[in-house]
Amino acid sequence: MPVFLAPLFALFTGALFAWVGRDGTTRDRARERRAILVAGGYSLLVFVPALSWFLAFYGDWSYLYLVSADRVPGAVDAMLVGAAALLIPGVTFALVGRRASAHDLVPRVVVASGTLFLLAFGLAWRRVAIHATYTQFHGDFGRTRIAGTPLGATFVLAVLILAAGLMHGTRILRPEVDRLLVGLFRRDRQARPAPTPAEAPAPSVRGGSTGEPRSEAVRPRARK
Repeated sequence: MPVFLAPLFALFTGALFAWVGRDGTTRDRARERRAILVAGGYSLLVFVPALSWFLAFYGDWSYLYLVSADRVPGAVDAMLVGAAALLIPGVTFALVGRRASAHDLVPRVVVASGTLFLLAFGLAWRRVAIHATYTQFHGDFGRTRIAGTPLGATFVLAVLILAAGLMHGTRILRPEVDRLLVGLFRRDRQARPAPTPAEAPAPSVRGGSTGEPRSEAVRPRARK
């Protein structure tokens, strides 16, 4: 993920975990602590590796070719990664204790941050879709599309891992959703009528053992 887009994604992720992890209009300390732990685990195990990988191996791309990665000290890279990583559990901690109300702030933060992230990503797509160095990008030579390159494959893999981590985190915080889906699935299966076996074909009249007399045509006897 580009490092300049990481704060918006972190804000969206932290607000989402806070929204899913709280207990409506009541305060549940256990659920709130679990939401903060899930946000911290996602940040440490999923978000930080995805962000650090691109900074380490595709630094110019990660900076969206706005600056040369060779000119950025490693301490600045670590500071940017650390700030974005702390933003996820920090936002969750700040918002998870808020009770739901008519003017609830948490879902608004989720929608606003998600919308801003998508808008920023769309505006930056022209740079995201290019694989080059800082010199090549600004010198208009040697630029290629990320499709079919190791950068493109890694980018798709990172998106899938980030999305899978979000889905797994929400399932941990909302296990009743899984139970509801399983219950609906079982109820649907029980509501369906059992398939009736096909009726067996009626036995043949000739040679049948149904107990009914066989109807045979009476032939007249021949006269001697």
